[in-house]
Amino acid sequence: FAATIALAQTDIKRVLAYSTVSQLGYMFLGCGVGAFASGMFHVTTHAFFKALLFLGSGSVILALHHEQDMRRMGGLAKYLPITYWTMLAGCLAISGIPPLAGFFSKDEILAATFGTHALPVSMGQILWAVGLLTALLTAFYMTRLMGLTFWGEPRWAAAHAHHGKDDVHGHHGEPKESPPSMTVPLMILAVLSVVGGFIGGFAPLHIPNRFEAFLEPSAGLKVLGKQALGHLPVSVEWMLVWASVAAAVLGIWFGWVRYRRGLPENERELTGVRKVLYNQYYYDWLMVKGVGLWLGGRIANWMWQFVDVRLVDGLVNGIAGFTGWVGSSLRRVQTGYVRNYAFTILIGAIVLLVWLLIRGASAGLAR
Repeated sequence: FAATIALAQTDIKRVLAYSTVSQLGYMFLGCGVGAFASGMFHVTTHAFFKALLFLGSGSVILALHHEQDMRRMGGLAKYLPITYWTMLAGCLAISGIPPLAGFFSKDEILAATFGTHALPVSMGQILWAVGLLTALLTAFYMTRLMGLTFWGEPRWAAAHAHHGKDDVHGHHGEPKESPPSMTVPLMILAVLSVVGGFIGGFAPLHIPNRFEAFLEPSAGLKVLGKQALGHLPVSVEWMLVWASVAAAVLGIWFGWVRYRRGLPENERELTGVRKVLYNQYYYDWLMVKGVGLWLGGRIANWMWQFVDVRLVDGLVNGIAGFTGWVGSSLRRVQTGYVRNYAFTILIGAIVLLVWLLIRGASAGLAR
């Protein structure tokens, strides 16, 4: 769901934001099939390359004087070489290209999903197919991000001149690489994105998973049991590895073919399916106007009419009315004449005397 939304976003940070939502789905998928350590491993590798990509996007935005629309970028590879090459490493890592970090963690989750015994028969294979499709979409929209930002002809000069951003921000000339305070962390994160996956081992080659061993006391299969994770034959594991790599390569190839020259002409305006994806399937509109205003308004109106007016106000007004009625009734005996009060006392005394006589007679008969 989130991966398809990322396909049509034009804001570089929104692409990465929806990518993060998509990768969270991988983490929950791993935990859902019992591969808790694999899910946590993807959290770790994802921290490497997604931090790299967000910081790299910040470097691009800084170079373009706070421009975030990728349609107004392009051709930045030669102007921001460190940002470009480090973001390219992050792009390949999140796409699942071996031997980068994302490949190992994604492969673990997909293999665990394919062979899980924690779900009904064939459900694991269906979820594996969904995960594989998501891997292809991830590789495609990340290649799209790189193409629109760094490849093709520069579009930022015309965009900035049209919007007057050079004059507003006081910047002139070509984009410049970010200072070391940004490029050094980019390079460190790029190294981690390349080699960070080796701490997780590799099952087809029988390389031990030191990360899983480290998490065993807290992330072991204490709830589902060891039988929840199936043990796949080595041939099946290699088949899953090649399928995962093929999906990543195919997604990158599709992205390269479409975006290697920068922004395609038919994507300059949002129309058709791209408009639907750009607007997140109109989920926000549905939640705000559909559920929030229409359904929520009717529920609020019913709560006001029934709960507030009839129950709450009715109870409060009822108590107040009863109190007023009691007060009005008692007010009639407050005449201010002594003779009336004396008469009332006499009547009370007679009633009390009669009650005592009846009680005494009843006690005598009981004996």
